[in-house]
Amino acid sequence: FRKPQKSYELLTQALELDPNFVPAHIILTSVCLHLEKDEEAMKHAEKAIEISPDSADAYLAKADVMTVLENQEETLALLKTAAEKDPENPYIQLEIGDLLMEMGGQIDASRKHFEAAATLDPYNIAVLSRRVELELRAGKPTSAQKLIETESVRFDGHLGLPKLVQRIETFYRKCQR
Repeated sequence: FRKPQKSYELLTQALELDPNFVPAHIILTSVCLHLEKDEEAMKHAEKAIEISPDSADAYLAKADVMTVLENQEETLALLKTAAEKDPENPYIQLEIGDLLMEMGGQIDASRKHFEAAATLDPYNIAVLSRRVELELRAGKPTSAQKLIETESVRFDGHLGLPKLVQRIETFYRKCQR
């Protein structure tokens, strides 16, 4: 947010006009986190869930708050609920996979979510990047290299692909030492 205070004021005004406007609550959650108003952010995320319990975005907003509060277990539960609400969203699968890796390197569980994201959005370079990173963290640079080779056709000409290849080569050299 370039002007978080102004965003906060405008969204607060919008909620005065319509207290049940879910997008305002969701965006205000992010703005409040940016302004380090964690308790208020939580209130807006919870209100969004109360108003629209089938909204994946509402659960994602609360997951953002729980991330800031460093509650990984609750964040994971919220992300899983968001995935149930929006099973076609590859971003949620990526977030779950990232969190599982962060929570102690749950490689197989992370792989499952990254592969689900790849199925949902096979042309997303971020998905490929996460899958490659997972193989590197698992100590499998050859698997990472094979993944790049088999998937690179989809990303021919993408600016991110050479960086991925470079990361694999660097990691592979370190492993050989």
